[in-house]
Amino acid sequence: MNTHETFAARVNAYLDYRRQAGFALKIEGEQLERFARFADHLGHQGPLTNSPA
Repeated sequence: MNTHETFAARVNAYLDYRRQAGFALKIEGEQLERFARFADHLGHQGPLTNSPA
């Protein structure tokens, strides 16, 4: 079983959950989606940190 889930999939699930709770997240959602695509494009896996790579 492949447990790797893309950042884009995680962000979409998060945004769906928050929007169902009544949050619009228009601009914030777009920013999160762009960042998720960037992280997926780089092939990053695991947690995000602020440590230099």
